Amino acid sequence: MITASVLEIRDQFSHYLQYVKNGEKIGIIEKNRIIAEISMPESVRLEEKTNIPGKQYRQLVALGRIIPAKSREPLEKPAISDLDKQIDWATVYNENRADRL
Repeated sequence: MITASVLEIRDQFSHYLQYVKNGEKIGIIEKNRIIAEISMPESVRLEEKTNIPGKQYRQLVALGRIIPAKSREPLEKPAISDLDKQIDWATVYNENRADRL
């Protein structure tokens, strides 16, 4: 889940809307607490994942014709401190080549 303050959402709404269109959930924060969530409706998510309209999908599940996949939690994003580390390209190159030498 991506989190943003009310001001960030207001200022960059179309930016965050793209995350929602890609299936992400957006948590809206006020005073360090999540006060709301924005996400794509489940019926739309089902249609996009299966190319089957929501009502028909639920009927197929009820009949046992299809088995829904187990839901997965989104991958955790790296901490900001990990992103701030300076990585020397030569070190990465040598690490990748070490097994070949």
